[in-house]
Amino acid sequence: MNYFCDVKVEDIRIIVKKQERGNFIFSNDSRVSSGFVCFLEGEGSLSIDGVGQFDIRPGSFVRYEKGDRYKINVGPNSLYYTSEIDIDVSSEFNFPRHVLCTEDELSSLERIWRVWSEQGEYCFVEARILLLRLFLGLSRRIRSIPNGSSAHLNSALAYIHRHASESFSLSDVAAFCNVSESYLRNSFREELGISVMQYRENMRISRAKTLLLSGEHRISEIASMLGYCDVYHFSRKFKQSTGLSPTHYIAYSGL
Repeated sequence: MNYFCDVKVEDIRIIVKKQERGNFIFSNDSRVSSGFVCFLEGEGSLSIDGVGQFDIRPGSFVRYEKGDRYKINVGPNSLYYTSEIDIDVSSEFNFPRHVLCTEDELSSLERIWRVWSEQGEYCFVEARILLLRLFLGLSRRIRSIPNGSSAHLNSALAYIHRHASESFSLSDVAAFCNVSESYLRNSFREELGISVMQYRENMRISRAKTLLLSGEHRISEIASMLGYCDVYHFSRKFKQSTGLSPTHYIAYSGL
């Protein structure tokens, strides 16, 4: 399926980054256009009539549709991207209304905002391409979560995706999901067949492969970017997973 045919960015009116010093309380009886809001800082809630209420925390991405009636109530010192974009989404395209963004997705949003803010000669074309890539990535990530997964598991996966390059423990993830460590450990193994930390390690190795083949970074830089304590630890983990050292992986891939 050509997923780019299932979501279209037909017009871009606004992409801005805003800071609210006090509480951010806002309501809209009928959204004039589609778009999204994504919070970098701040906690609270956002409700959309007929869709549901979402907990807002750093990384929360909420997609609006034209005509949405919604309310936002977020505490002081919130920082967020917001937009007015005409988006045409096929009913078959699994494009989420609410998701927690990963670090890479937040970086993509920052780039989109900067491209649009600079208002260069080709800003619409470049921003449109970057938005489509972001939307496709969000959809693919959501589709990778097993059907029927619990809300706690979805929250755990979102936490791991966002903090994959940082140091965290099972207790940190469980606290974020508001469940016990044993519950999270058991549900993770039942639904995914691996542990929380193995899932995180698989993510880091997958990301390492992409970075190694890009040729843009030294192996030591990749180790640091992915949160390994040193290049030797990274090389050992990479070889355990792939059977090859990072250097041999690059060589055998034809680079």
